[in-house]
Amino acid sequence: MEENSVLNEKYEVLPVLAVVCILILWSALLITKISDADFWWHLKFGQRILETRAMVSLTDHCYFFNNEGYVNTNWLFQVLSYGIYTIMGVNGIILFKLLTLFLAAIVVVLSPGKIMRKWYAIAFFFMVVLSASVRTHPRPEMFSVLFSVLYIFLLEKYRLSGKTAWLYPLPLIQLLWVNLHGFYFMGLLIIICYILDLFAGKYFKLKFIEPWGGNFKILGIAFIAVVAATMINPYGITIFQTVLGYVNVVYRQDNVFARMISELKPTLGIDTAHVPGLMYYKFLVIAVIATFFIRKKVVVSHVLLTLFFLGLSLSTIRGVTLFALVTFPFAAYNLTGIYRQGKYSDANALLKVFKIVSATAMILIILLSLLLTYNIVTNRYYTYLRIAKEFGFGVKPWTYIEGAGKFINTLPPGTRALNEYSTGGYLVWQNIQERKVFIAGFLPQVQEKVKTVYAQMLRAWKDGGMFDEFVEEYKIDVLVLDHTQRFTSGTVNRLWRHPAWKTVFIDETGIVFQKIKPLSGGKDSAWHNEKILDSLAEKVLERYKNVTPVKGRITEFISIPKDLANTGQLYYILGLYEKAIPLYEKTVYHAPYLHEFLFGIGYCKAMLGDYTGAIEYYQKTLRYTPDDPVVLGELDNCNAMLGYKN
Repeated sequence: MEENSVLNEKYEVLPVLAVVCILILWSALLITKISDADFWWHLKFGQRILETRAMVSLTDHCYFFNNEGYVNTNWLFQVLSYGIYTIMGVNGIILFKLLTLFLAAIVVVLSPGKIMRKWYAIAFFFMVVLSASVRTHPRPEMFSVLFSVLYIFLLEKYRLSGKTAWLYPLPLIQLLWVNLHGFYFMGLLIIICYILDLFAGKYFKLKFIEPWGGNFKILGIAFIAVVAATMINPYGITIFQTVLGYVNVVYRQDNVFARMISELKPTLGIDTAHVPGLMYYKFLVIAVIATFFIRKKVVVSHVLLTLFFLGLSLSTIRGVTLFALVTFPFAAYNLTGIYRQGKYSDANALLKVFKIVSATAMILIILLSLLLTYNIVTNRYYTYLRIAKEFGFGVKPWTYIEGAGKFINTLPPGTRALNEYSTGGYLVWQNIQERKVFIAGFLPQVQEKVKTVYAQMLRAWKDGGMFDEFVEEYKIDVLVLDHTQRFTSGTVNRLWRHPAWKTVFIDETGIVFQKIKPLSGGKDSAWHNEKILDSLAEKVLERYKNVTPVKGRITEFISIPKDLANTGQLYYILGLYEKAIPLYEKTVYHAPYLHEFLFGIGYCKAMLGDYTGAIEYYQKTLRYTPDDPVVLGELDNCNAMLGYKN
């Protein structure tokens, strides 16, 4: 008996310790430097709302769009964010996100049904945390994650206890939700699923449905109260048009936004070579099995909500975090049925074996959580998996076109700048009201004009003739681009030598072209532009003149010389291969694991006719990617050229 008592004590301590370690891991995943494109226009809108005491007019920030159909469901988030920013800066925003999403995880852990006492539920939670890390930006949707898990927590408490008091907070949550994020309709949907669950259990009386003793009248009153709370917003009943707008953006096949914006792309685009993507698919399979096949009786609300959030996560990447955290309590609750339905007793020797296996599993989860936390804090995790995040506070270096934005502010008011979609939010934040952007994330994607113009702009990036027509149609004065983006490389290369465009600003991330009268004699402007780029390259190389690479097991993945890499890449896309090589060489000197720049050096040497040098760097690249068909193909080409020359 004494031996069993000691075993039970250890078994009770380990689940708590394992959950604490997973929550520490979750916290580490949430502490990332600001790198989101849309965060900045939210901040600007919060500033404008506080200054004017009125909703933002889009005509103040975009010169081809009006306010038709615009509903700002994020206004309260924007005001809160700007208030925090004025007091604590960017670090306050990161802490704000950490607190919100950490609280969501705590609510999940405390879900009713004692779901976190079993090792398999804790292992499942470990998967959930990693898959949920796909989307953790400081965006309004983080409140939809928090409020969704709160809704389900309260309704599950009511379902299992029958106490009406658990429903009282729902209208207040809905009041906040409808003014913080456009996914407020999920609150209504969640309650409807529980009403249908109660109806199915009471009236269908099927053997495979788990009944419960709720009250239709009470749930109906709660639903009406939640609907009434939804109406308390600056737009009244018209707020519901945002539901149709979301469906339009995500599910219409002809919507160019859904095809081009990463967060709106289907989840099949998640890289399964990355830990978050791999864990998402594993979690998805287990969640479906647990919800539909583990218990003899299913909970209808669990089934309906699992199907809804599963569909949401499969349709868009932005739905993954919601699916992971919201459906975990359902799956874990159903997983506990594995052993509850067995015939084990305390006297059974198998129970003792099971406890030992469970303890071993939880010790492994603890160690793995701590190991991953260590690799996240040292940034090895993000760098090795090529995830575009960086642990820490502040703004991720070389992510935004800060210098180009400041330059735009020096131009006369009314100057029309053409920018790409991803840079619009940051330019709105930087620029004063008189200097408007062409396009940004705040534009309502449901409006046909916005979709048409965006599709037209994407075609213009690729087609020189269409670009010239586009510039004339919208009377563009300057073009501001993030030259580190692949889809802008063709435009940068074309305008670099265009006689009617002059490079007036360039730095490590941004480039600004200004429309001018064509140079006499058809002479192109490349001679002028190259001098500006050479000056930038000298400055960047000088910055690293006396800097030695960061060494050591702990920090070898931290220092990524993006300024070197970006400047070298600009020379590369312009075909100035000889000038790209020194910058690429300096990049791999500081970060030898960036094998794409080893390949870049090889390609530059091949284009300059140095096939022997190219082969050397292609072989170095193959040490990291031995089966890369592109590298192997270029290597064969160089060998063939050497054979031809010999």
